[in-house]
Amino acid sequence: MAKPPIVTTLAELRELSPTVKHFRFAFDAGDGFPFKAGQFLMLHVPQDGQPPVRRAYSICSPPHDAGAVEIVVKRVEKGLASNYLFGLSANQRVTVDGPYGAFVLPTPLPKHLVFVCTGTGIAPFRAQIQTLFKTGVDATTRLTLIFGVRYEDEVLYDEEWRGLAKTHPNFRFIPTISRPRHMPAPWTGETGYVQTKLAHYAPPTPETAVFICGLWDMISAVEKTCRELGYTKKQIHYERYD
Repeated sequence: MAKPPIVTTLAELRELSPTVKHFRFAFDAGDGFPFKAGQFLMLHVPQDGQPPVRRAYSICSPPHDAGAVEIVVKRVEKGLASNYLFGLSANQRVTVDGPYGAFVLPTPLPKHLVFVCTGTGIAPFRAQIQTLFKTGVDATTRLTLIFGVRYEDEVLYDEEWRGLAKTHPNFRFIPTISRPRHMPAPWTGETGYVQTKLAHYAPPTPETAVFICGLWDMISAVEKTCRELGYTKKQIHYERYD
């Protein structure tokens, strides 16, 4: 069931890569949008002479950032919602509703949380990881983020992740590039697809949970690899992007 719409203001718009932008929507005074890290909102896309079309986007900001919600969007050729968003200017009014979804952090937390994603599938994990560190996750709880993109200039929020890894010894950030250009400098990190990194960085233990977000082909490949490594079905959780 749709929830009451909320009209927000585009407070921030920044480019993260040649095809991806970050959007921050601020609420008017008195409006609220309580949600859990990992949930998504529905964006209302206007259409001339017709009701708006609603499109789902994972919220990439944490719940403690109560005055706004943020999303990260890749522009799709002829994509109705992404082209609407990319055509917005600062301070324009945008309607959303929500939150929705059950792709949230487990309680109690496992001793090792593994986040596996590609592209804008990073969104719910940004909200969740920021939430964990804000709420004081136990230093013995390990967090591993395995993030796959095609090219070096597509590693979204790279500085944020590297900063967290320096500050928190229990957090590992593993970017992997499937088509490295080695430009403007040689790429010295991991290469290949995310599922090929699991055996080394996240071997199965009874106290490990794997969270996956992205397109279905990637999710299927990661899930297959997890099962081959010995993970049980209950240890694997995913959010599918269409």
